[in-house]
Amino acid sequence: MREPDEFRPERWDEEARPAPDHAWFPFGGGARACLGARFATVEAVLVLATLAQRPGPG
Repeated sequence: MREPDEFRPERWDEEARPAPDHAWFPFGGGARACLGARFATVEAVLVLATLAQRPGPG
């Protein structure tokens, strides 16, 4: 990528170029998928469930 520190909104224009494979997967995909993806997802659900059970302020 040329000039990586320059702000150019057209870089994210979806019509200008197609997104690469697995571009929007938070843990990657294919042969380079994150080994901890399943653990991280389960951990996130447990944290959110724990926070949801706590009473609100006041």
